[in-house]
Amino acid sequence: MKDIDTQMEIAIKCVRCHDVHTIYAIKTEDYQQWINGEGFIQDLMPYLESWEREMLISATCDKCWHEMFGDIDEEDVEDSE
Repeated sequence: MKDIDTQMEIAIKCVRCHDVHTIYAIKTEDYQQWINGEGFIQDLMPYLESWEREMLISATCDKCWHEMFGDIDEEDVEDSE
């Protein structure tokens, strides 16, 4: 019998604007693997939105991230490779 995935939620305060954002339905096992350095966050938690993963990584909300770095086009990313 397979174990049922347990889930957690994490509230994170943005380091720039200090707004609190809550990320829901994080699989506990995936989060623990990421914390332990067992994989990249995008591979372990592809079900999260990119802004949610960024909050976990840098504690920077989507609004502040875009204010600091602007929008990145997919073409810009491909051109830099």
